[in-house]
Amino acid sequence: MKRVISFTDVKTILDRAIGAWRALNGRPPLLSTHGPEFGWGSLEELLQSEAFGNPLIQPDLIGTDRAAEANIIVALTHGLTGFPRMPVGGPFLSDEDIATIQMWIRSGCPQ
Repeated sequence: MKRVISFTDVKTILDRAIGAWRALNGRPPLLSTHGPEFGWGSLEELLQSEAFGNPLIQPDLIGTDRAAEANIIVALTHGLTGFPRMPVGGPFLSDEDIATIQMWIRSGCPQ
């Protein structure tokens, strides 16, 4: 039986990425520079999050085969137009972690 990817799995991946960035740079990242509506403390917060005025996960992509087009996936793989790959300067998420987030979006962003 295939395991369902949950919000907790995605939050763990994103939190681990922040921890790795902090360890590499010796300070916490300035997440507030992304905008006031940015975060992933809860499922609702992540689904409403925006970075630089763009939704991290466009609602029309949730539960579709177009999950790879979600801004969060694009930002983590090669960067949105005009912005570098995230997190800036790395360390970058593994292909496996990015695929996990993408599968979560494709499966409808379950709790």
